[in-house]
Amino acid sequence: AHDLITHDDRLIWSHSEPTFSNVESNGNCVERRATILFTATDECGNAVTTSAVFEALDRSSPSVSLTVLPTAMTVDLSVATNDAILEQWLASAAGALTDIQVTWAHSTPQFTSVESTSCATQKANVTFTATDVCEHQVVAVAQFSRVDRAPPQFTRSPGSTTGEDDGTDMAPLSAWLDANGNADAVDALSGEVVWTHTVSGPFEIIDASNGCRDRLQSVIFTASDQCGNSASQNGTFFIRDREPPTFSALPMARTTELTSTTDTGLVALNGWLSTFAGAAVDDARSSVTLTRQADATVATSLHLDRPACLSTQRTVHFVATDACGNTADQSAVFALVDSTPPTITAEATALTVESDG
Repeated sequence: AHDLITHDDRLIWSHSEPTFSNVESNGNCVERRATILFTATDECGNAVTTSAVFEALDRSSPSVSLTVLPTAMTVDLSVATNDAILEQWLASAAGALTDIQVTWAHSTPQFTSVESTSCATQKANVTFTATDVCEHQVVAVAQFSRVDRAPPQFTRSPGSTTGEDDGTDMAPLSAWLDANGNADAVDALSGEVVWTHTVSGPFEIIDASNGCRDRLQSVIFTASDQCGNSASQNGTFFIRDREPPTFSALPMARTTELTSTTDTGLVALNGWLSTFAGAAVDDARSSVTLTRQADATVATSLHLDRPACLSTQRTVHFVATDACGNTADQSAVFALVDSTPPTITAEATALTVESDG
């Protein structure tokens, strides 16, 4: 205050006693108010009065408490909507709840890549702050992560490969497995792909009904990235029996002597054919069927092609066929011969004639 006559420092100040007559409840915060009169009086007793409002905020009211902590969230790095998911997560205070009504605020997420792993990962720690009407605050931190959840993509599927069955050599199968069934896969986010394979079981006979032991092996090839995401496809390895049967005894040639002009040699021929000329075959992996040229065809050939000399021969083919269709062929000659000289049925007689000169 200022007085034109009395020095300002000689003014006498007084004030009314504060009476908190106006008490308001603002949410859970108690607010008290009092209007106080301030009076300045000079030495002559002249006075001037002014007033001001004193507000008291009761800091002893209960503080805010978290009843549910904010929850961390992990989303797929490859999904285009993960930014929208982040905004929803922030707006909901990561699901945090308090015991009273509050106003939420959060820090700005600052994503950093995780260097300790080859898995493509981005993480951000977000601070959530809850403030009540009395300006009590509680703070909690939750993490939002973006992780590669996309599996590798096959650019070439495992194929079907065929190896020949020699009974022992599994090198073609091993090479096929080592080459991942000739499959390829890539991972755009986490880089290197790790291959594994699972053999579904023992080799299966493709068709047991015909006796052929062609078999197959089903294999599951799995491509995994550094985040543990994986994709699998099947491949099939066939083992085919391509080995022909083996003649353990070759067919033997047969020569038959004709005994008369009416002897066709069929009896001897049929006996020779019925034993497959003594041939024998075996196959270590499947059953074998031995066939020959038809009897009638051989016999007819022997007759039709017989020249004036009754001796003749024909080559007969014996074919061994296993259950897988592999064949082996051997031949032998059946001959009809006339090695008997003619017989003199009447001896020659001497003849004497007169010479007439």
